[in-house]
Amino acid sequence: MGELNQARMEELIKAEDAYRNEAMSASVFEVDAIVKMAKRFLDVGTITSRLQSGPPEINEKIKDVIDFGYGSILLKQLSVLELTEVNEKSRVTLFVQLCSLAMEQEMGLTTVRRRYLSALRKAALPLFVYVVYSPIQLGYFLSLTVNERTFTCLKLIARWYRNKSKEELIIIVHFWPKVDGTTHHDVWRHCRSIFKEQIVFEEMADLIEQVELDNLMADPHMRSVGDYLSEEVAIRYLPQKSVARAFSQRDRMEIGRCLKSEEWLRKTSAVEILFIAKLFENHTDMDTDFAMNTRLKRAYTVLCSSPTYVSKSVCVIRIVKRSASVRRPESGLQSLEICTAVLEDLMRNQNARMYNQHPKEDGSGTYGKFSTKYEVSPGPLSCFEKNQYDAAAIIKSAVPINLFLDCFVIVGITPSVFKMDRIMVEFDEYKKVVNPNSKLIFIGVDGLSMYPPVDGRQDILMVSGVTEYTIAQQMHDLGTRYLLFGTTTSQIATGRAFLDSTIIRIIRCGYGSILIPLLRQLSASDCMFPFATNCITLFTMLCSFVPDENYNNGPEYWQYALALKDATMPYFEFIVTTPDHLNLYRKLTENCVGQDRSELLTKWFTKKPPSLLKGLMYLYNDYPYEDIWNDSGRELYGVHFYRAVENCFQAFPCIFVGKVVDVLTVDATIQELSNDSIADLMIFEDKLAVYRRLVDAHYLEKASYLNLFFHMKTHHGNHLESPDTNLLYYMEDALRTVREMEKNTMRNICVIPHVYEEESRDRNNAGLTSSTIAAALLEDLMRTRKAKVFANVNHGDYNIGSFNHHADPVEVIEFAKTQRFDFFVVVTISAHNLVLEDVILKFNEYRRMVNAFSKLIIVAVDNLPILHGLEHVDNVMLISGVNENTFLVLDRLLRFG
Repeated sequence: MGELNQARMEELIKAEDAYRNEAMSASVFEVDAIVKMAKRFLDVGTITSRLQSGPPEINEKIKDVIDFGYGSILLKQLSVLELTEVNEKSRVTLFVQLCSLAMEQEMGLTTVRRRYLSALRKAALPLFVYVVYSPIQLGYFLSLTVNERTFTCLKLIARWYRNKSKEELIIIVHFWPKVDGTTHHDVWRHCRSIFKEQIVFEEMADLIEQVELDNLMADPHMRSVGDYLSEEVAIRYLPQKSVARAFSQRDRMEIGRCLKSEEWLRKTSAVEILFIAKLFENHTDMDTDFAMNTRLKRAYTVLCSSPTYVSKSVCVIRIVKRSASVRRPESGLQSLEICTAVLEDLMRNQNARMYNQHPKEDGSGTYGKFSTKYEVSPGPLSCFEKNQYDAAAIIKSAVPINLFLDCFVIVGITPSVFKMDRIMVEFDEYKKVVNPNSKLIFIGVDGLSMYPPVDGRQDILMVSGVTEYTIAQQMHDLGTRYLLFGTTTSQIATGRAFLDSTIIRIIRCGYGSILIPLLRQLSASDCMFPFATNCITLFTMLCSFVPDENYNNGPEYWQYALALKDATMPYFEFIVTTPDHLNLYRKLTENCVGQDRSELLTKWFTKKPPSLLKGLMYLYNDYPYEDIWNDSGRELYGVHFYRAVENCFQAFPCIFVGKVVDVLTVDATIQELSNDSIADLMIFEDKLAVYRRLVDAHYLEKASYLNLFFHMKTHHGNHLESPDTNLLYYMEDALRTVREMEKNTMRNICVIPHVYEEESRDRNNAGLTSSTIAAALLEDLMRTRKAKVFANVNHGDYNIGSFNHHADPVEVIEFAKTQRFDFFVVVTISAHNLVLEDVILKFNEYRRMVNAFSKLIIVAVDNLPILHGLEHVDNVMLISGVNENTFLVLDRLLRFG
């Protein structure tokens, strides 16, 4: 969203540390828990199990996190947030709390606390222009700070107005004449006290007053809504009388085209269109716009009949009583109408099921069945309004048929229809027997009453009241999983990334824009290693560089695909950096004949300084660079267009006279120590830089024992005849240091070694074997905070220093029933002595009895057999093959779940 000032962040972190040291109170928060809390608050709008529609409110849990001295973590999550209409209320709320605007009026603050809150406010203030940019968000800001109009607060309000041009002020004042129930002139009048020169204040006050009096005539050149609002924004603000009145004939034609476009229908929901249509129709002081009303109703009908794909399987349960429906005075909508629109949004998903009674073929009665909307009726769901079912009984009926569901969504109007005690009993039973990771969502269209037993449960969400932004798609988790492991399934082949069918379906269903922010959040080191292959493959899929001649969804789809490609292509320079990356990109796109592919290949050459380009070609000398350039650059630009690139080919090959660390970073050089062609080119200055890095505590804190061990042994194996004793000394010393460093995580992990030496295979002559790789991975796992290893399974004894390498996972999991673990990690070589089915069976028994949210990870150093039926099981992960980056990926999973 916005860049944070590095100097201010460093000042904030120092102030935080000093504040926490002075307070000396045991924190109830873990860093990982705060990250998840912030993401949930920003994405969902709540931290608890209850989501209440209405005006923004200060969150007490967020306030506690700030009071404990962890504001910087919340600030970082806010800074990387993707801005949407759905999260505008929660992001403004978090910003106001981070700025601690009330602090200036508090008395009795200690010096250290005041310094901490002041540093937090200074670091957060630059995000104001991103968080609060529309009049709607300014209204939220004014509502949250109504009792805290401090000097800083008034400065922010004044900045908001002064950053607007005259044209923007005309638009804002005309279409949004009031913010938080107050005119713009009155809001500005409160800022008088912060101006030393009153003439500056008066000039803006006169301009706002003039605009309020003259409206659009303040600028006679502005005649059409389309001159300053896009069609999508204009549709969203149709309920605003000031917007609707300003429509010209051209605006209506453009909006009509937008309402028919598949791209817009992918972005909106039936609930949103319903609210817009009804509120627009209620402009009683205007002539009825029959044409626009007809267009909106037609868009609603088309949307309800267009299927979508969400990978999660959902059971939708309707417990709606017609007699409970009431008319909402602000919109004129009946509760029953809103309820039907919610159901339409949920049932558009091809993986959504609804329980219905069907007549038997012999006419002897009926039978129940979980069916999709399209199996029952392609028409509107209002035809099912007469069907009344018991939610608890439906959940119970899914158990004997072993129906695997990721989520149950129960939709009702009033709190009285939700028989919470019975529903919770059956839901917990379903989780024990069928799917321990299932979620339960209650949606009360008119409201939900409090139900204390579910407070704090992360598997339950209670939505009290429905607005136009209640329904949202959930694709972010699948995209993150793909970037970590190269697949969305549970069976992972290390070092390989596949063109994942689930990711492709997400893109084809029009949700590619949800995956793009995942690329934006990656750091430069992430793209270098360990996620480079996954990043490049995802980039290729988002750009549609993998052609499929059998797939054609019409011109609207191709328009969407082109827009998605245009939004993704700027990340090429960030993702495809080394020649190895370039070669992978070429292989993935070799069947693509589009000009965009050639332009990106050319850009890889032209965007690099000649010295860097020459260095990369020297270090990675196995690739046909001139052929790549001839096939792309010359084809597009001609032979002599980029003479600097041509000169690099003429100078190649020559003796490399330079420092490797000047071409690569020092961290990247360490990762290339196993590449003998690069290692041989290192000079004394390169080695000195590597030695310094290997004793740098900050580098070693993030390093992996397995990663360093792998590179040390590979480098030694490549140079057995003339080993670099100095480098070996520093690598071994770094390994000893890393072994003693604890990895921070809040997860309880049970590590189960199942390593048999007779299964081990040699990978080189320097001691790199399957068993030593397994031992290095175990070193990383065992230094993870809260990790435990069985030392003596017969007595149920845990120890970290010594352990049995041949522990039986079935016996260990059985003895582990006395403790609560979040993860079981089994490390083996090839699973020849391991019956995977028995391990998974015992693990499912543990989840039923102890911890329904526990996960099982089985890591095989060499390979694992493929088990069919486990492709999409969230709680089991099978990793086949271990390379130098395996723990770096596992660490992300163990810390963030």
